[in-house]
Amino acid sequence: MNRHLQGGCQVPIACFAELLSGDELYLRGLVGRPDGSLLLTAESRAPAAEAAQLGIAVADDLLAQGAADILAQVYGR
Repeated sequence: MNRHLQGGCQVPIACFAELLSGDELYLRGLVGRPDGSLLLTAESRAPAAEAAQLGIAVADDLLAQGAADILAQVYGR
């Protein structure tokens, strides 16, 4: 998820992953404005073998909500 969002040390990105029963992976992601005035969240589940695709899907959901604008402001683009 972080790689797909091109995150770095100063970027307000967070994610939490949990391996559930069986081999199901749960991923929750967040992108926020540095001042906390806006937080975007997304979450999904997938088999653990599809972890990379799960991260991309959650990142794409965040981008669809406007994360690209937040990240552009942080990076000064």
